[in-house]
Amino acid sequence: MRKMFISSEGRLRAGWRVLIQFFFFFMILIASQMVQSDGYRNGNAISYAAGSLTYIAGILFITFALSRYLDHRPVHEIGLRVNREWWLDLSAGLVIGAFTLGIVALLENCLGWAEFTFNPRNSLNTPLFVTALLALLNLTAVGFGEELTFRSYQLTNLAEAFGKKVGLKKAVIIALCLTSIFFGITHLLNPNASFLPALNIMLAGLLLGLAYVWSGNIALPLGIHITWGYFEEFIFGYANSGQIPVNSLWQNSVSGPTLWTGGSFGPEGGLLILLAILVDVGLVYFWLKNRKRWQGIHTNLAKYPKDPSNTND
Repeated sequence: MRKMFISSEGRLRAGWRVLIQFFFFFMILIASQMVQSDGYRNGNAISYAAGSLTYIAGILFITFALSRYLDHRPVHEIGLRVNREWWLDLSAGLVIGAFTLGIVALLENCLGWAEFTFNPRNSLNTPLFVTALLALLNLTAVGFGEELTFRSYQLTNLAEAFGKKVGLKKAVIIALCLTSIFFGITHLLNPNASFLPALNIMLAGLLLGLAYVWSGNIALPLGIHITWGYFEEFIFGYANSGQIPVNSLWQNSVSGPTLWTGGSFGPEGGLLILLAILVDVGLVYFWLKNRKRWQGIHTNLAKYPKDPSNTND
């Protein structure tokens, strides 16, 4: 019975650690939304910001706490080794995410599938630049929470779980696929979700996961996630995975074929985003190659640092 829960290293098994982490992630998400709900309903900028900060602080706390007390590993082993390259990767990710949604909006406009009108929506009764910063804080919190959960914590722990059974490289690939599938499935709870949007988000999860396992840190996928959401929701006024924005710089009218545009779910619900994902994979590869850091999959993600029996294959 003990072997069901405790590994040979005397730690709780990786699958249980992932379940515990996801439970706390979900609780923090609910708590932050409760704090933020007054900001949505009554235009309270303070509660809107407080919800975002609650989310970031909660995710940071459980990541550090679970890494130390359940995983018994330093947080820099799960992509949080913050140094000069980390910040450069974050900057590159921010550019890639912004570029992606900019291209999607430009293509839809050129094809006559979407029209954009500068008519800012501002539910917070604050100057527009303050609303823009608050929206950036909110979408940074969303990206931060999901990347530390699905990529940083879960992918690393699942890779470790499979490492001794199938070899380190295969273990990382299996963990990448599993976390991407789970990432897509969780978005089935979003408004207007269906099979195609869930599949697209799984593939977006693969992109973000590849950025993590190729770079060895969470900064690159985090940057992509933040500006992808920000440009999608606040700049161009698209629905963000089914969520209609309450604040946006531009308002859009999407009239193109839903199969390609995603309709009421937003760009992640249509086929056009698949082209963007492929372009992003190439951009991530180009960035790492250009920085002379390309080494394929970082198999050390599947290693428990205190276990010398793990070897690369």
